[in-house]
Amino acid sequence: MRLFEAFQGPNARFVRSDDAVHPPDTAGALRPATKVLLTCGTNDAQVPCATTDALTAALRLARTGGPGRVALPGVDHLLHDAGHQATLAPPALDALRRFTRP
Repeated sequence: MRLFEAFQGPNARFVRSDDAVHPPDTAGALRPATKVLLTCGTNDAQVPCATTDALTAALRLARTGGPGRVALPGVDHLLHDAGHQATLAPPALDALRRFTRP
């Protein structure tokens, strides 16, 4: 019951607006060469890597720049791994470093 109550009141507006966004459509509106990093963790039960295929295809179709999709081994939905629950997992940090390099 508490879970469903969390989607009421002030949170209901967020849930409706968040669900209104279809990421592949949004990706299609990006300018060509826009640098994009899309991560997926191999331990992400909420958004497994295979569920990002349509978004990955839309980014390619939009001709965005890289690195594009990067699979993060052993990483969960919150970008943690079993050994680093309080900080970003090393593969996530590595992907961010590579993305931010000039």
